Amino acid sequence: MTELIVVDRVDKRYATSSGPVDALRGVSLGVGAGEFCTLIGPSGCGKSTLLGMLGGLVHPDAGRIVVDGRPVEGPDPRRAATVFQDPGLFPWRTTLENIEFGLELQGVPRARRRAVAQELLAPLGLRDFAAKYPRELSGGMRQRVAIGRALAIDTPIVLMDEPFGALDPITRARLQHELLRIQHELHKTIVFVTHDIDEAILLGDRIAILREGGVLAQYDTPDALLAHPHDEFVARFLGADRGLKLLALRRLDELDLAPLDGVAGPTADGSTTLRDALSQMITAGTRSLVVLDGAGQPQGVVTLESLTGVAA
Repeated sequence: MTELIVVDRVDKRYATSSGPVDALRGVSLGVGAGEFCTLIGPSGCGKSTLLGMLGGLVHPDAGRIVVDGRPVEGPDPRRAATVFQDPGLFPWRTTLENIEFGLELQGVPRARRRAVAQELLAPLGLRDFAAKYPRELSGGMRQRVAIGRALAIDTPIVLMDEPFGALDPITRARLQHELLRIQHELHKTIVFVTHDIDEAILLGDRIAILREGGVLAQYDTPDALLAHPHDEFVARFLGADRGLKLLALRRLDELDLAPLDGVAGPTADGSTTLRDALSQMITAGTRSLVVLDGAGQPQGVVTLESLTGVAA
């Protein structure tokens, strides 16, 4: 994978009334073109500082940030767009007008920017709300407008600083899946800050876990993190249920199933996650499920032992 973003041994220190504080210390990582990278860690670990560096808003004391082969030396609206927790919409502008605002700042002709904004309405689920003002939209819809405004600029990178942090759980879950769908369609490179490990696991192709003092504890795929945490800090941060989190990343149709051999009983679709399959077994009081394909035909059997083997 070609790395679009390279963070090379970056340090950042802030002066405080009680003395200097390390925000980032020797952080190095790369993000591939079209990759979704999530940054997570305890408060004060430097997540937002690193995001600010990627946007050119924060300058490292040492090390460097390189994007597409060029050092980042300041903000560049052609390089990255940012979405914050507060959507920051203009109340006197409609949905369509808010989405096209960044293009307006760039001097894009009105007809062109309107066409770009209209193309984004459908994937964002806002087609029926183009003429609505922010006060007429739910919190989730307003955040979708903010995402649309960032996507409209058509930068290769989108930076997101806890964009779903203030939303209720149902809206948050819906927007997480919508963001994944949009990212798969548009192939944007996304760097996403979150405090929620489940969100990081769901969204990230790779996850960077930072510890206090701005040190990178581990940078890896969700599968690798959950199966092989580098140390006790990472394991505790992932949670005592990391085995169940690992089961949530895989589906029944990805397993080598046992033969049917006349087994009958509860069934589950092949698209069911292993975590949901385990829950179904516990609820039904059974140690196996018959796995069905998309046409509803039995394909094989998954057992409780095979599921626990994956999680081990």
